[in-house]
Amino acid sequence: VGFTTGGASWKVRRIRQTARVELRPCDRSGNVLPDAPLLTGEAAVAKPADEQAVRSAIHAKYGWQVRLIEAFGALAKLLGSSVGSSGVAIVIELAGEDSA
Repeated sequence: VGFTTGGASWKVRRIRQTARVELRPCDRSGNVLPDAPLLTGEAAVAKPADEQAVRSAIHAKYGWQVRLIEAFGALAKLLGSSVGSSGVAIVIELAGEDSA
């Protein structure tokens, strides 16, 4: 599993302290169904090669939406905001899954 987030986000800080994570499927609003399965694993900030794989997969799945978000981030950076800067990719290896 992989995703991107801000390099100074609480997710990154927590993962650097404790790699153990728990995942549960949810809807777009973050509501978890009571019978949703619980998955466990270990997370890490991605190495450069893994980061590129995560970003490529996100681009393949979300296409124009990612480009739009990146454009807004670039515009915000030009205007002096830190929004969208210093993003990192996080990779999660689920317990019981083979390494890719």
